[in-house]
Amino acid sequence: MLVTYKVTNSINPQDADNVIPTGYKKTQSRGDNSVNTGDVCGSAATSPNVSDNLQKILEKKYSRFLYCHICEEFIKLINIHITSNSTFQYFRAPAVVLCSRVSQLAGFGHSICNGIIDTYGPTILYVADQLILDPQTTCRELSFCVPKLISNQQSSKFHRFTQDKPQIQLDYPMSPEMTSKGDKPTKTLSVLQISDIHVDKFYKPGSPSNCDIYLCCHEDVNGTKPAGYYGEYSCDLPWWTVDVLVDSIKQIEPPPDFIIYTGDSPPHDIWKESWKGQLATDRDVIDFLNDRFDGINIYPTLGNHESFPANLYYSPLPDYQQLNRLSLHLWKKLFPLPKDQKTNIKEAAYYTALVKPGLRILSFNTNYGYTFNFYALLNWKNPTRDAQRIFMEKTLAKAKTNGEKVIIIGHIPPGDVPNTFDDYGQFYTNLVTKYSDVIVLQLFGHTHSDQYEMILPDPTEPKASGVVFIAPSVTTFTGQNPAYRIYHLDPVTFVAVDYDQYYLNITKANANHNPVVEKLYSAKEEYQLKDLGPQSFLDLSIRFRSNETLFQRYLRNMYAGSGANSDCDTGCKDITICETLSSSVTSWLTCVSGLNL
Repeated sequence: MLVTYKVTNSINPQDADNVIPTGYKKTQSRGDNSVNTGDVCGSAATSPNVSDNLQKILEKKYSRFLYCHICEEFIKLINIHITSNSTFQYFRAPAVVLCSRVSQLAGFGHSICNGIIDTYGPTILYVADQLILDPQTTCRELSFCVPKLISNQQSSKFHRFTQDKPQIQLDYPMSPEMTSKGDKPTKTLSVLQISDIHVDKFYKPGSPSNCDIYLCCHEDVNGTKPAGYYGEYSCDLPWWTVDVLVDSIKQIEPPPDFIIYTGDSPPHDIWKESWKGQLATDRDVIDFLNDRFDGINIYPTLGNHESFPANLYYSPLPDYQQLNRLSLHLWKKLFPLPKDQKTNIKEAAYYTALVKPGLRILSFNTNYGYTFNFYALLNWKNPTRDAQRIFMEKTLAKAKTNGEKVIIIGHIPPGDVPNTFDDYGQFYTNLVTKYSDVIVLQLFGHTHSDQYEMILPDPTEPKASGVVFIAPSVTTFTGQNPAYRIYHLDPVTFVAVDYDQYYLNITKANANHNPVVEKLYSAKEEYQLKDLGPQSFLDLSIRFRSNETLFQRYLRNMYAGSGANSDCDTGCKDITICETLSSSVTSWLTCVSGLNL
């Protein structure tokens, strides 16, 4: 059912609620304009060859895989709805029932399901009407089902180079100008990364922090355990705690030379969202950062929560065009935006800008590669996705010609399995490999956790061409302490020589009513690194296998010292190490397929 939209040339946040799907109208047949997802997804239709034990480990690690059969039932329901040309209300009732089953599996009540189906149902039907959906293929492509594993021969080759070794010498040296000298220069460039603020204007101290819905600490939820003043691990963060973190940043000397904001401003109350609320929060957060860091350039990127509904983005539709226009209006306050980049932001929220002579930012929109963005199934008919990829290639090629170095920033990291499409990871891996002598830093967020991903051009060969840094979130949702990160760059080569990770212990802050932001660790010292280059981090992943103390440090830091993931058995450890070695679904599968689990 194609959705009829109210199209306007300009949408104010006050009027944004009017620009949502308003009904269904069968405007064309499914004939030549339909596509079989099997053609889009390729081999994903093949049944997975996963052992029962590995299946259980993966379902424990990635709860999304628990919903495989429910996803398949949901696709069948969609197909029945489209074939029968029925009303939305006919679809809505059984869809709410399926949502309730998911909510029950996740340990939540079903009260949010009416809002979720009303919010996401129109988009799902809009997308489905333009595709021929096979339940197994579609659910595997959207990563609700475990994908097919890689052949034993290929995965065995991968694990031969990742066996227990204290140190390794790799035969893929970085170019001389890209290699850090190891010691931190006396004067470095200081780069602050803030990610995933997710501020909650409705956070209420004393409200239930243990509740039966997705997000707690609201006055209108039922539950137990009164929420502390500064935040809770089951909730998003109140404004005053965000302010505490910013105040602590302003006390650090020297101040940051520039700031990277890797996106996601609104909270996680996805069943209550509206365009008005999302756009207002987007505006409030950007204005807040601009005001508090007056005089310091801030380079942003678009998250998956900036839009309505959260996670969804499709540039051909008018509401997302308005989001792009709002982004342009807000972002140009943060840094000197080149005139020739305004069109790129208006079209799909990507841009490049010169930070200083010799150093460039490349910010790209990662929503095209996100499996929760159901519109991404229509990438085959959306020219802006490919236009952005061409832009990224041309920007890096021009930077190389001009002798510039580049910092790439995005929201969703390419290897965030099971939340990214393999096509995204493969494209990004190839791009970084081709321009590894140009790219000095790759900064992402989204997972809310402190992680890294290796760029391995061939996942069966010990040759690393880059490392993706994933900064932990400002929000506490779910299970982590609020955090931010400061990188130190060589002022000549712009290579990162170290980074410092800061955090706020939310439990202590609530108990003492005295929030104190502290340094959690410095990367080189914490992980015994020679430098922050890809070779050092590949070696770190290998050392995790035999050095349990080192691995436990990584687990502690992943949630900024909250202790949320202290229960990590052998299977969990093996999968976690595979995450560090993966920048695409293919590389993750190559690693996981060879595990003896």
